[in-house]
Amino acid sequence: MAKYILCIGMIILLSCNSDTTPKPNGYPRIERESISAVSYNNGHISFYYPSDATVKEEQRKDEGGQKEIWFNIIYRQFHAKIFCTYIQTPKSKLPELIEDSRHLAYSHMAKSSGILQTDYENPSSGVYGKLYTIEGDVASPLQFYMTDNRSNFLRGALYFDQQINIDSVQPVISFIKDDIAQVMETARWNFVELQSRANP
Repeated sequence: MAKYILCIGMIILLSCNSDTTPKPNGYPRIERESISAVSYNNGHISFYYPSDATVKEEQRKDEGGQKEIWFNIIYRQFHAKIFCTYIQTPKSKLPELIEDSRHLAYSHMAKSSGILQTDYENPSSGVYGKLYTIEGDVASPLQFYMTDNRSNFLRGALYFDQQINIDSVQPVISFIKDDIAQVMETARWNFVELQSRANP
C-alpha cells in the first residue's frame, strides 16, 4: 500500500514540473507616448510630422535648373529615419522622377512577400502621390512620393539604423505609416518662387 501511494505521488510531482508545450518566441511590447503635430516648412513644401520625431536638413543643391533639398525625419527611439528628397524641376522631368520612385520601391521585390500601393489625391492642395508598403524582410518597408504635377516633387523612404527582424518592428512600421499619411494629407506647396519666375 505504501509503495502504491509513493508511485502516485511521484507521478503527480513529475506532471506538475513537466512542460511539454513549446512557447512561441516573443518580442518586447513597443508603445508610443502621446504625441502632437509639429509643422515643417523649407520654403518649398510644408507639412506636419509627429512631435516624437525630429527633422534635420542635410543639403541643398541648385544646379541645372533644378533645386534639391535633402532632409531626414528621424525617430531616435525607434532607430529609424525617413530619408526625404524634395526636387523642384521642370514639368517634363516629373514622369521620370515618378518612374524612378516606382523602380526603387520594386527593387525590393526579390525579398518582399508583396507590395501594396496606396494612391493619394488632394486636388484642393495640389498633392498627388503614392505610398508603397513593402512587406517581408526588406531594408525599406515604406516608400512614398508626392507631386503637384507641375514642378514640385518629394520622395521618402524609411530605413532602420541597424539590421532588424521585421516582425519585431512591425508596430513601429505601423506608427510611421500613419505618420507618412499625415505628411501627405497636410502637405502644401509654396508657389511664390515659381510665380515670380513666370511674372518677373
